Amino acid sequence: MTQHVYTPDDYDDNDCLRPPGALVLVLIYLMKYIMLVVIPQLPIVGRNMDWVSKAIPTDIGLLLCAIPALLVTIAWVKRNPKAKPKAWQRKTWLDGRRLLLSSAIIPLLLWLAYLLFGMVSVTEPLLMMLYLDAMLVLYLWRSHRLRDAFLDYPEAHAPKTADKLKDATSK
Repeated sequence: MTQHVYTPDDYDDNDCLRPPGALVLVLIYLMKYIMLVVIPQLPIVGRNMDWVSKAIPTDIGLLLCAIPALLVTIAWVKRNPKAKPKAWQRKTWLDGRRLLLSSAIIPLLLWLAYLLFGMVSVTEPLLMMLYLDAMLVLYLWRSHRLRDAFLDYPEAHAPKTADKLKDATSK
């Protein structure tokens, strides 16, 4: 197995590996079904988003697939000892890669079943989503940095790296 070496800049103040910047885009994309339901309901948006719901229909199954990504987002926000994370948030973060894979694979399979049984027709937005879902599954499966980042979660009383360095130099 290949050992991946990370620089000190790759770690945060709690000595945990920083997730890759692409994780933000992954989480936003995986929560798209929640956004497709919530954003058109906002008074500012109004009727301007009707075309989106017609191009990409959502149902309860697809909405439920976005919940694991939402939980990982919450766990990421609480991935700080000062935030006093709950046990479920730590467990969610440590299982984050599997949760994100499920959020990507299950909708892909649902859309393929919908297409197979003729419940939806093939459209350009749907083909683009299927392609992006497939590429996202590959990224989540193959990214070593993402895999390693989900192995780290800060301890409740973890000293900062700078504090450790001060203690080591003062002795």
